[in-house]
Amino acid sequence: MLYDLIDNLEPSFKLALTTTHLLCERINSPRSLAVSLLLQYGEYGQYVDLDVDPSLYEEPEQFRLDYLVSEVLRKHPHIPLGIDRIEAAMDSFKESEAQCKATNDRLDSMDWPMWTHRFARNILKILGPLTSDDIQFIERRWGHGPGATTGVAGTGTVLSDKYDKPIQLTCDLIPFYKSIVREQWWEHHRQPIAVVEGNKFTTVPKSAKTDRGICIEPTLNMYLQRGIGQLLRHRLRRFGININKQAEVNRRLASVAHSEELCTIDLSAASDSLAAKLIHHFFPERWYHLLWIARSHKCLFNGSYIELEKWSSMGNGYTFELETLVFYALCMTFIPADEMHNVSVFGDDIIVPRRYAQALIDGLDFFGFKVNKAKSYLAGNFFESCGHDYFKGQYVRPFYLKGSKQGIPYSVQAANKLRIYSSHVLDGFACDDTFKDVWHFLESVTPIH
Repeated sequence: MLYDLIDNLEPSFKLALTTTHLLCERINSPRSLAVSLLLQYGEYGQYVDLDVDPSLYEEPEQFRLDYLVSEVLRKHPHIPLGIDRIEAAMDSFKESEAQCKATNDRLDSMDWPMWTHRFARNILKILGPLTSDDIQFIERRWGHGPGATTGVAGTGTVLSDKYDKPIQLTCDLIPFYKSIVREQWWEHHRQPIAVVEGNKFTTVPKSAKTDRGICIEPTLNMYLQRGIGQLLRHRLRRFGININKQAEVNRRLASVAHSEELCTIDLSAASDSLAAKLIHHFFPERWYHLLWIARSHKCLFNGSYIELEKWSSMGNGYTFELETLVFYALCMTFIPADEMHNVSVFGDDIIVPRRYAQALIDGLDFFGFKVNKAKSYLAGNFFESCGHDYFKGQYVRPFYLKGSKQGIPYSVQAANKLRIYSSHVLDGFACDDTFKDVWHFLESVTPIH
């Protein structure tokens, strides 16, 4: 194989390189030649910095193929870039905290644009009053999440792990401890609770350049946060935002954005940019206190606890719902009610009519949110949202050769991704045979047990 002589490459990356080279041979375009040469000569940094300008293309098919070879290796964790991805994630966390601090200071100055009053009214309109029935709604729906907590470490955690450990919580939850736990915890958990100062920063894989920073919450905080998240979902559903199904709405609108004068907006580090004073100043008081007692006010970062400038991070059980609500209320602030049917929000994936995009972006900027220019499309033929990419309405999403999953030969993983990708070309009815030879190569190197 092409890269067999490069002994210092991680095995899955070596196979991914060979696969990408074969894809480039089959595509045989100026872009695929450039990609092949960059990878052949080890110019991995130049490769991950490549972008594909959709405005230079007229036909979806050529864009789809060039887009594939430009993206296929971008998220592989073993590209030898010489970058400490954990350190990059930590730097991003610190930058977001500094950004939130600036936003908090700006909001505390009370020098606000007039439209912020409409924004506050929209928040109230969506949430409504917080009643005793709402608290009972939370109680019926709170529960453990699928991942780790500060008291239960490791991957593959299950419910029994969380019932077998001391219950960790922040001090704001101490007065509510018994009313939350009640019969939900086993008899043997009547032991001293473990009070912690806050959540804990960690990272998960994201791309070749950086890991994604997340914060692991204390067990009881997460338990309550998930119930609050369900209540926020319930409130949003009354305004046509059904988070359980909203990703499909975003994808449908992205597929017609080129013809319906819509645009897709994506934000950089959205959850880490949700400044604490935004919730403090613009949310109704009772809702503010509910969200307050469940959140972590401090984060264990690089060995010591720091006071958080953000309200909540990725890892908090209601962050996704909260940011969806904030961004939807902001859309309501700038877009007339009779045009809100062309608005969809799913986390930080936002779709709005193009003529209101700049006003919305200015509003986002005032609250400290930064538009991800590389993944936002305000005009043209290409639009993306919720993991689906469209060029003139045709699906052109590439697949990504990432790291190997334990227990499954990497060649099988790559072959399956290639086959699924090829089936999308023909809307799932059959597989396009453009890369049939590449699939056979992956089949040929698959170990036989």
